[in-house]
Amino acid sequence: MALIAGGAVFAAVVALVAVHLAGGKHVTTPVAVPTVTVPQPIQQVPAVTGSAAATIDPSTTTAAAPLSSGVVPPGYTRVTGPVGIQVSVPSDWPTADESLASVDEVDDPDDQNTYLRYGGSASPSMPLMDAVLQIEDSTAALGNDYQRLSLTDVTSPTGDDTVEWQFLFTKNGVQRHAVDWFWRAAGNDYAVYATTSTADWQQLQPTIQVLEQTAGPV
Repeated sequence: MALIAGGAVFAAVVALVAVHLAGGKHVTTPVAVPTVTVPQPIQQVPAVTGSAAATIDPSTTTAAAPLSSGVVPPGYTRVTGPVGIQVSVPSDWPTADESLASVDEVDDPDDQNTYLRYGGSASPSMPLMDAVLQIEDSTAALGNDYQRLSLTDVTSPTGDDTVEWQFLFTKNGVQRHAVDWFWRAAGNDYAVYATTSTADWQQLQPTIQVLEQTAGPV
């Protein structure tokens, strides 16, 4: 769901975690959406332990049955972002005014703590998990009470390498829960990211499921 460039951490994907962009309005056009089946874990990287991690079960974010091929759910719009990434996002969530070359963002108009990001770049010459671990190292170094909940290496039904990463952090005094999906396809790495306050995490699950299940290309 592009990570490293020239041996350095791919800054745009780090920005998925570290940078909040101001809200703005952008008109998009719905298009057909392929099905992406959420894969099953084959390798689990141990999570950081702690009181916060003990109170949150990442398994509660498991997606429902895959959406039907060619269907954009009611209330969602299909958008295309950097490097041809495609996602379905809530139709009434505006695109941020500011953007990075490899990352786009849409914001919940009713909650400044809730937003989605998606982007991509050319694949680096290292395994996807290694690239994500480097991003995690840079993210953890930022502080802000970062705590990993899970970091899982999975393989999709089409054989694409995929990593799911969940974590907690604090921003503007609010503890936040985030999930990042990275996948590699056709020479590019892609990423989709969702975050909100821990108090609103369950409420965001339907949006996260649509984001993950309809992301492409694969």
